[in-house]
Amino acid sequence: MTAPAERGATEIAPRAVRRIAEGAASEAGVRATGAHAEVTGRRARVEVRVGLPYPARLGPEAGRVRDHVRERTGRLTGLDVRAAKVTVDRLDLREGNVRRTRPSAAPGVARRRWWSARPSARVVPVPAGVAVALLAVEVLVARLPGHRPWRGRAAAVDLLYRYGPGDAAVTVAAVVMVAVGCWLVALAVTPGRGRLAAGPDAVRADVGRRTVAALVGDEVRQVPGVNAANVRVRRKKVRVRASLTFGDRDAARERVRGAAREALTECRLGAEPRLRVSVRPAPSWQPTRSTEDEDT
Repeated sequence: MTAPAERGATEIAPRAVRRIAEGAASEAGVRATGAHAEVTGRRARVEVRVGLPYPARLGPEAGRVRDHVRERTGRLTGLDVRAAKVTVDRLDLREGNVRRTRPSAAPGVARRRWWSARPSARVVPVPAGVAVALLAVEVLVARLPGHRPWRGRAAAVDLLYRYGPGDAAVTVAAVVMVAVGCWLVALAVTPGRGRLAAGPDAVRADVGRRTVAALVGDEVRQVPGVNAANVRVRRKKVRVRASLTFGDRDAARERVRGAAREALTECRLGAEPRLRVSVRPAPSWQPTRSTEDEDT
C-alpha cells in the first residue's frame, strides 16, 4: 500500500477560492461585485467587494457578510481562512425608497422643461447679429464720398421721430423687448440637459452619463474572465472596452455585450444607444483549453 506521503497533494487554486467567496457573499443576501483570494499552503486570505441595500446599517451588515464568507469558504475548501475582508463599494436603492415623479403627458413623448429649448438661444442672436452687421456696413458706406444714406434708414428715423416715449406702441414694444431679454437671460443661466440621458416614459428621471457608465461597468465586470472595463457614454453611442484574463475571446465578447445591453435596458433610457464592444486579452491571458488538448 502506498504511503500517505507518496500519494501526492491537493492544491486549490486562488481562482477557485475567489469564486467560492463570491458565492458565499451571494448566500448572505448581498451582491458580490468582485473578489480576491490568496492561498499559502493550507491558509487562505479572501477579500470580497459587495453592494449593500440602502438604507442599511453598514457596520453590522458588513460584519455579518464577513463572518459568513469566512466560515463558508473555509468549510467548502478545507482551508484555514483566518482573514476575510469585506469592502462595500456600492449601495443599492430598495424599490420602496425610489422617489418617482409624475408621468409624461403623452406616452412615448418625453416631457421637456421650458428651459431646455437650447436651439432658441442659438437662433435668436443670429438674425440680430446679421442686422447689426448690415447696419454697421451701411453707416460706413454712407460716409464715403459720393454715397448717400440708405433710404430705409431715413424712413426709420422719421418714424421714430413721430412716436414719443408716451405712445402706446412704444410702450408695448418696450414690454416685449424686456420679456424677450429676460427669456434669453433665463436660457443662458439655467442648466441644460446636454450631459443627461432621457429617462423612461412612465418615470420622469434624468440619468447622468457617468452614472450610466458606472452601471454598465459594474455589469461587465461580472462576466467571468473580465478583470477591467472602460465604458464611455456618448449621446447616442456607448463604447465598452474590456480586459480578458482567461477564456475564449469571442464568447467573452458576446457575454460582455449581453451584460452591457442588460444594464442599458435596466436604465430605461428614452432612446436606445448604439453599443460597441471590444475585448482585449490582458498580459496574463490564458486561452481556454479544449477537451482534446486535455486528453492529449
